[in-house]
Amino acid sequence: MSVSQSVSLEALTDYFRAFYDEDQARAEAREAWYNLKQMRQQGYIDGWFFDRHGYLALEPSGWVVERFSNK
Repeated sequence: MSVSQSVSLEALTDYFRAFYDEDQARAEAREAWYNLKQMRQQGYIDGWFFDRHGYLALEPSGWVVERFSNK
């Protein structure tokens, strides 16, 4: 799978609304967004998306997949 675009901040906020009130959902989404961007910038993931069950999933970068598939 290739993720060319990642889930938006608003979509993450919508996701967290299922678990938190509005203010907390926005705060959680901002923190998650920041952390996901950091992981992408550091090369650990290529992106993030919602899987077919509606769960937030990460697309690992090629080198991460290669590194752990050799174990």
